[in-house]
Amino acid sequence: MFTKNKLSVAVKIGVIVLVCALGLVVVACGKKKQQEQPAPPVQPPVQETTPAAPPEGGETVGLPNPVVESTPAEIKEMLGFEFNAPDEFADAAIYSVINKEVASLTYVIESDKGNPVTVVYRAARTEADDALRISGDHTAYPKTETITLSGGQQISVNTSEGTGPALLLWYNANVVGGGLSASLLVDPAAEAGVLQGMAEFFVEQESKGF
Repeated sequence: MFTKNKLSVAVKIGVIVLVCALGLVVVACGKKKQQEQPAPPVQPPVQETTPAAPPEGGETVGLPNPVVESTPAEIKEMLGFEFNAPDEFADAAIYSVINKEVASLTYVIESDKGNPVTVVYRAARTEADDALRISGDHTAYPKTETITLSGGQQISVNTSEGTGPALLLWYNANVVGGGLSASLLVDPAAEAGVLQGMAEFFVEQESKGF
């Protein structure tokens, strides 16, 4: 027969064994549930797609391009004045019209050091001086001076420090059919004499051919 103490010890051992057994059952059930849970679906990789081309005869919808390539003849017909680069650069010059208002031409010359220099000349009919807007260049140039060409035309010369560009602005009132605002961007800036010579060419053209 069990004594009272032995019976108590046996009961405690039985409780411990029961608790351990229940713990194992819980752990086993947890593992089984984890194994039974379906794996998350695999997402396909993101692929970049190219929009399909519009059907034949269809039109794409978008903002109009304000800059349209042109020719001296088209500019004369559209804006009412002749617009040409110097003869030696005429064939390589790129002509365009901006917002159906501003004529623009671009060509490249070679500096004395053999480096390329980009020249951009723009002109538009205006009732008053609007050359800065015509230029499209709103850089804060640190140096500004006014020069007078041989024919009396005044030019605002804006230059940068070092090898930056130069922006020449003027309003030519001596043009047949109305005034003309014009700009000349030279990047990088050429020597003062070269800049003045370029301005002389375009102002003379304006006064004669427009």
